[in-house]
Amino acid sequence: MLRNKSELIELSKLLTENNQDAVDAVSLLVEKEEFESLDSTVAYFLCGIDENNNYDSKFDFGAYLDWKDGGEEMVESLEQGILNKKYSLDLTEIEFSDEEPETGLKEISEFLEPTAYRLINWDIDGDCYNLFVIPKDKWAQIEEMKLKIERIK
Repeated sequence: MLRNKSELIELSKLLTENNQDAVDAVSLLVEKEEFESLDSTVAYFLCGIDENNNYDSKFDFGAYLDWKDGGEEMVESLEQGILNKKYSLDLTEIEFSDEEPETGLKEISEFLEPTAYRLINWDIDGDCYNLFVIPKDKWAQIEEMKLKIERIK
């Protein structure tokens, strides 16, 4: 559960590479009276889902996936966020051994291990994954926030 709204704004900066439009939008979003400190609202927003549940909004920095989606779907969903953050990373090189979600997460994480990036999941207590690729050097800052964000190993 969210400690305070400023944590979501700081997290947004880290997950979007300080994309000012996204950070400004999250700042406005969390200040709304009807915003009930739900981490899920910001997680969905930063995964490219807008207020009308349309996918691929301009604030796509991660991947929202159903709990049963496999590795190829994960890569496809992560691609836009990687492009929006201007990372030089091509996950399409990964050859998945099967379609199990856990296998996909593990194989993406293993692919990223020798790079400067890491795969994380923002757990919002749903039946979905909210995945983000982040620079490894930002993990300590995210971990300090004590939100339900886990490093995929």
